[in-house]
Amino acid sequence: MLDAGGGGAKLGFVADTVAKGPGAGFVSTRTRFFVEPDEAQRLIDGLKQALEKLLETKRTAERITAANSLGKTSTAVSPPSPSARPRVTRKAATDGPT
Repeated sequence: MLDAGGGGAKLGFVADTVAKGPGAGFVSTRTRFFVEPDEAQRLIDGLKQALEKLLETKRTAERITAANSLGKTSTAVSPPSPSARPRVTRKAATDGPT
């Protein structure tokens, strides 16, 4: 919300934030701040960049989730081959807890 009555030549903004609160409820907060008119465009540009980065991160997370969906096995770590299993078991047994 743009509030032109922020005192002097400053632009006033109100930001509402909703976050998960204690239990099953939510908590709403309202923050009011003012910015000089010549800094407003930089603020808007920064917010646009932050939004694009968040959307890019969300798309990346969705691709990772889709790649690791149920029924698929991860190729990041493969189990030891049958011939290596006895060596791995022996090594683990002799190392003991650290």
